[in-house]
Amino acid sequence: MLAPVWYFSLAAGEEKSPVVLSSNKGSIAPNETFLPTPVEVGEFAAGVVSWAALFVLVGMLYYTNRFIRVIGRSSGSIATDGGINLNLPSYLTSDGRWIADFWPAEYSTPGIIGIALTAWSTVVFAALFGLETFGYARTQFLGIYAGMMFLSIGAMTAIYTTWFIPDMVVVEDRSH
Repeated sequence: MLAPVWYFSLAAGEEKSPVVLSSNKGSIAPNETFLPTPVEVGEFAAGVVSWAALFVLVGMLYYTNRFIRVIGRSSGSIATDGGINLNLPSYLTSDGRWIADFWPAEYSTPGIIGIALTAWSTVVFAALFGLETFGYARTQFLGIYAGMMFLSIGAMTAIYTTWFIPDMVVVEDRSH
């Protein structure tokens, strides 16, 4: 599906002349930076890249959810008696509601290492974002730093959910 869309975007795009500023009115150079960057991305190519990024994001969400379920439930359920002997809060169980499966938090070493690495990368990308924001080169990598910072926060949340939060399946008896 992506190949025809990409072909259409290339075929529908039109050549544009680059922006030229008059040098006799001052030294305005918006594309002059300390790092080489692309000057222009066409709107058609940007649309295709946005759709590809959306597909990648949906895939990442699916596999993150699968990772949480597979790794977080690897120890096996311990609620074989309906959760009666688990010493859980009373609002979780009642006459018409009981716990079908319960996986306790494991507090494992890979979880601690993952939390430490993602916390460190979040702080680093937040610092780079702050330096970029308050510096002179504001058009460089703000999106990359912000995206990596939010990706690190998302990974940290997934790791915390996998290894440090218990998981359960609650069943209710409904009269319909």
